[in-house]
Amino acid sequence: MRKEVLGEHHPDTISSINALAGIYMLKGQFVSAMTLFSSAYEARKKIFGEEHPDTIGSLENIAILRQSQADYEKAQPIFEKILQLRQKHLGGNHPDSIRSIASLASLYKDQGRFDKAELKFQSALKLQKENLGENHPDTLTTMDQLSGLYQQQGLLEKAFQYAEASFKKRSVVLGEEHPDTVASLGNLASIYQLMGKYELARPLVEKSVSLYISILGRKHPSTIIALNNLAQLYQFEKQYQKASELFKEVYELSSSVLGQSHPNSLISLNNLAAAHQSQGEYEPTNSLWKKSLKTTNMFLDQVLWGSDNETRQAYINMQRKAKAYLLSFYLQHNRPETAREALLFSLTRKGLLLKITSEINTVVRAGHNPQLRRTAKLLNQYKQKLAAMMLKGPGNKEPQDFADEVEKTQQIIEKMEAFLGYSVQQFRRSKISVTPEDIKKSLKADQLLVDFLVFNEIDAAKSEIVHETIIAIVVSNDKENPFTIVDLGSTSVLKSKTKEFLSEISNPESDDGIEYLDELAQNIHSILWQPLLPYLEGKKTVFIVPDGIINLLPLNALKDEQGRYIVESFHLVHLSSAREIALPSYKGEQTSPVVFAAPVYNDHTAEMAAELKKTKISHNSIFSGISFDPLPGTAIEAQTLMKAFKEKGITPRLYSQKEATELNLSKIKSPRILHLATHGFFLTPDTDTDSSDEISTDMIQDDTSVMKPVENPMLRAGLAFTSSNYGFKGIKRPDGTDGVLSALEALTLDLVGTDLVILSACETGVGDIQAGEGVYGLRRALQEAGAKSVTSTLWTISDSGTQKFMTGFYHRILEGDPPQKALRDMQLDFLAEEEMSHPFYWAPFVMFGVF
Repeated sequence: MRKEVLGEHHPDTISSINALAGIYMLKGQFVSAMTLFSSAYEARKKIFGEEHPDTIGSLENIAILRQSQADYEKAQPIFEKILQLRQKHLGGNHPDSIRSIASLASLYKDQGRFDKAELKFQSALKLQKENLGENHPDTLTTMDQLSGLYQQQGLLEKAFQYAEASFKKRSVVLGEEHPDTVASLGNLASIYQLMGKYELARPLVEKSVSLYISILGRKHPSTIIALNNLAQLYQFEKQYQKASELFKEVYELSSSVLGQSHPNSLISLNNLAAAHQSQGEYEPTNSLWKKSLKTTNMFLDQVLWGSDNETRQAYINMQRKAKAYLLSFYLQHNRPETAREALLFSLTRKGLLLKITSEINTVVRAGHNPQLRRTAKLLNQYKQKLAAMMLKGPGNKEPQDFADEVEKTQQIIEKMEAFLGYSVQQFRRSKISVTPEDIKKSLKADQLLVDFLVFNEIDAAKSEIVHETIIAIVVSNDKENPFTIVDLGSTSVLKSKTKEFLSEISNPESDDGIEYLDELAQNIHSILWQPLLPYLEGKKTVFIVPDGIINLLPLNALKDEQGRYIVESFHLVHLSSAREIALPSYKGEQTSPVVFAAPVYNDHTAEMAAELKKTKISHNSIFSGISFDPLPGTAIEAQTLMKAFKEKGITPRLYSQKEATELNLSKIKSPRILHLATHGFFLTPDTDTDSSDEISTDMIQDDTSVMKPVENPMLRAGLAFTSSNYGFKGIKRPDGTDGVLSALEALTLDLVGTDLVILSACETGVGDIQAGEGVYGLRRALQEAGAKSVTSTLWTISDSGTQKFMTGFYHRILEGDPPQKALRDMQLDFLAEEEMSHPFYWAPFVMFGVF
């Protein structure tokens, strides 16, 4: 009517269109809602301009709808734009500006970025209490959202405090039957459930379901969530049949309203699978987990490419509980079919983030899109800036000002990472799917794949963790039974023994002696390797895909009952994912080998010395107090390598002494081999960032942990180059570099097409372990930058020992041996030589990747 009387561009007509869109959204008719919201936005933009409050309000509706459909990559820039415009025109204390802060926090929560979400929620809540009062509806909404955030993190006491306060105040201010009050009621009920207070939860859950159905209808997303909570209550009370029936209805409703790959639909699908699993029903459980894996992979494919690195990790972390239930089911129903499915899980999830980031780098560097190359170049500059900031610390700046600057830089990096990922999706190689059958076909008769997986084993009937366990998926080209799961038991003993083993093996002068080291080597062998022996008969090459603590374990140094090292019996090839043996490697252009050696760590100019005297070095810098001594043996090592290369008609580029600078390293482009003979470092975090598969005992809800910039292991691992001892104190060289290459900065190197990177340095293979993603440190950074294979070390060995090992290693490579074979042969040579036979000298070298 208004359209006919007033015209389609009249403000009242647009308001009606907007209202109708809101009704469609409430009914779950999202396509119609988006069409009308977009129409209203375009009309208001044309009439009022892009920055008018009404136009911004229409844009906000689009963002909210995008978020409700889990289209987070499109919602985020809209929410950020709205916040910026409102703060610009309305001021930071205006209710709309504050609400925009809370909206952005809500998006972060949905993405699993809990640390960022909490900061934004708390900021919004503080402003709302100060400017609107403690009983204002906006204030109460933020309190309820904070409660939900803490609930997802398992912080139930904090969640309860906010939920109870929000519910009581909403009941008075809005009335008991207002949808927002019902939301608080459901939130409170959910917390009681997680606390195990089922008698308190039941009446609240049932009341919230009844009210939602009467107010919003059975198909509204909020009603569906309430029904899911009721099904969870049935499950906790061991009313399995009722739980299964209701979970099935919830999944069907959610799929029809939100779509099968929406996070809420996936949660209900996983809960349905877990409900059947708790009753020991094999067929329906197996079918549902297959469907879950396929659908979740579709969702991850949609969201990961267009996200920044931190958000990608958060999305993966949110899958931990589903992973625990799924792999527990496959283990507890161990048969060829479930072994194949477990391998499929590994193929689609393990090393997934490494695959995405390395392919983005490959496409950007190999392509001819000027905008992508410009963005990538700018991204590299901001990564270098962030690394330099963390190296120096706050200095003379106020701590809060420094933190704000770090946050701003991090946000710029995140936006550019997301843009690059979104832009290169159509070119990516990983559209090629690798199946378990592809892995089987890729293996020769004398080869075996052993893919380790670490997870929390679940007793589904009790919804309880049994223990953190480790399994090995064994794959051969056997026609009868190519896929097998081997249960290696709890990780607790393995972890304690590995810690002792690493301490002993890295100290050849240990008071405990070689006998104790041998005992530990045999103990770990009995846990990890002996159960695999029946499958290793007749095998020569074993492809290893480690997980968890195994990433830091020198498997070659384990001993069998006869006192033989694994390296003597098998050729181990380490991979980040089993996909590597089935996918063709990227064939890019290569340049001559490059060698960096013997940097002058104390090199400085008079200006640098003067700067050091007047510069205040922050005690908060994570690098304060670090310095390195010269490595004279690396100069000899480099000259020996240069001679060996030239004898084969190869002319590498050598950067030694004062030329071994960070700037020169940044200029290299796809060398066939990159040899870095210098000090490496990895600093342990101030706080515990262990990201093992911790899991609470509730049903399958979101779960995540996110690394803060200061805690980011890619900022705590690196290599030292010329002038680094000044760089650690925040003093830069005249060329603008600091001589310290963090793993974050190593991501900016152009190694696309590089066959092999050798880190001839101390502890370059260590870092923070991320479940399913290996070690976050130098090795990973260089692989992300494009290197096909990376050799690193697990502990510090002698300068002369490294020199001798590398000389023999390169001699074999130049004679035509594959690098993995050359590495093993050198380890065997050292083992046969009495002075070098202790595994301290030969076992730290580990190579990842094949080419």
